[in-house]
Amino acid sequence: MNTDANSNIAAILDGDNRFKVLRRLEEPWAKESDEPVRGRRRTLVLLDVETTGLDPENDAIIELALMQVVVESEGDNLVHKVITWTKPEEWLQDPGRPIPERISFLTGITDDAVAGQRIDDDRVMEVLSNADLIIAHNARFDRAFIEQRYLELGPRPWACSMSEIDWLTLEMDGKNLGYLLMQSGRFYQAHHAANDVWSLFKLLTSTPVRFQLLDQRSCLDLLLEASDAETYRVEALNAPYGFKDRLKARGYKWDPKKKVWWTEIGYPAYLDERDWFAALGLPSFAATPIDATQRHL
Repeated sequence: MNTDANSNIAAILDGDNRFKVLRRLEEPWAKESDEPVRGRRRTLVLLDVETTGLDPENDAIIELALMQVVVESEGDNLVHKVITWTKPEEWLQDPGRPIPERISFLTGITDDAVAGQRIDDDRVMEVLSNADLIIAHNARFDRAFIEQRYLELGPRPWACSMSEIDWLTLEMDGKNLGYLLMQSGRFYQAHHAANDVWSLFKLLTSTPVRFQLLDQRSCLDLLLEASDAETYRVEALNAPYGFKDRLKARGYKWDPKKKVWWTEIGYPAYLDERDWFAALGLPSFAATPIDATQRHL
């Protein structure tokens, strides 16, 4: 069946609410531009890693992909224009030990595929060092592995598209990248670093339905706004054990290293939190202002 016929069938199905059509993402391509600078330009790097496990100190990166995106904003910076982008660059890495069978099943990366392969660390350092912001869809995970491998990189600003965008308010439930993409009507081969980076780019540069008739803000605009905002890390110091369920229900997480319940909130929520602690008779909390260099650790 030819492409036009398939497109006609898809269009018919789109008009029937009993069906939802998913379209495969197009192949990645690069875009260059020589447009004159009109506003503030920033270089973003979208990044993804595949690894042998979840522990950055004992597991290793076996695939890394990144792509550079240049955006420009004017005035209040709420809407960003994507000026240029590169095709994802990707590398395999031989971890020096067998890849767990479950990881190979998940990623499709086998021992034979990575044998003798190595990431171009000089290139990765060059790209990441010049980034104004590094974006990943689970930045806490990716950042830990990147900083373990590239100790000389130092603290860089990171943004997390999974946790810093309120997907539910955009009428998209769940946070898995593939699932979010399917809700926007597209699909791709997941757990392949270059595909993950490209699909994240396409998802972020889409405009949620709620903004399509208003200011045309994209998901990327929302992420950059959240990343730029100053927030507070609130730690419930000396909170009695009996309050753990209330803290957890309020969004607090347990930090096993510092042995404290903590959360990250903006300034208005910080004021509400102070009143909530006082109302419950909890010990005073510690609040530390943080920015993108201190998040997702």
